[in-house]
Amino acid sequence: MKKIGITILLISAVMQSYAGWPIGKGRSLTALTYDWFRSAKYFDGQGKLQNIGGPNDYFSSGFVSLSYTYGLKRRADFSVSIPFLTQKSISSGTVYERAGFGDVQVGVTFHKENTDYTKSFSVQFLGIIPLYSNADEKLLLGYQSLGAMINFNYSILPKFLKSGYLIFDAGYKQYFASDGPSQFSYTATIGSSIDKFNQLIGSIGGVSSFSINKQFSLLNPSVVKNFTSINATATYGRRITRTFSLYLSGNIIVWGVNTGQGAGIGLSASLRIP
Repeated sequence: MKKIGITILLISAVMQSYAGWPIGKGRSLTALTYDWFRSAKYFDGQGKLQNIGGPNDYFSSGFVSLSYTYGLKRRADFSVSIPFLTQKSISSGTVYERAGFGDVQVGVTFHKENTDYTKSFSVQFLGIIPLYSNADEKLLLGYQSLGAMINFNYSILPKFLKSGYLIFDAGYKQYFASDGPSQFSYTATIGSSIDKFNQLIGSIGGVSSFSINKQFSLLNPSVVKNFTSINATATYGRRITRTFSLYLSGNIIVWGVNTGQGAGIGLSASLRIP
């Protein structure tokens, strides 16, 4: 399973609000994100909701990510994100805990806009580098495998949405372990400005992961490589200054197969320079 505690729509609403639009040559965007997730139930192999186990059993995770994007050219950006994870699992009274760095993602994004800058299409290429080892650990911080990812993004400022935007994302991720997994992801986002300083964002997305490894454990989610997950996120954004913004989000996994069912909250801050 793709670390269910940190799947708040792939990177977090703070980055989605900028997705698809170039940063600009010589400019940069720094984002700090914190997400927290808790799950005490799961969707089984038939998509039916089940209890995780005992009444006090659960899995929770915290996720801090520092992301940096720099405009290499007018239509090309470089980006890197470094995550730090904390995990806690309780099973039949036994407590397991672990903290550490996760998978670094680094890559480039290429953009293309239309003549009046109301539409943008982008392609992103990312490499995945694990900063941890799972040897002799009760909880896994990830798949401990190199990987690669390609994302496609289409962003539009539609006329029927006053001061609003639509974003459509689709991605493919491949881990290079013998049992993968191969993962397909998608997200649809709608955002609208209430006024000059406030905006509301809603997203729905999912991940389908395929692997010959059918192992499942809700109390150790990164063991799971074969699953489907669909989640929804609502976000409130507040622009503090011209370059600094804060975002508060809530998310829930609404359906899945071989995946945890739960909810979480997120807080993000972004700073654009200049």
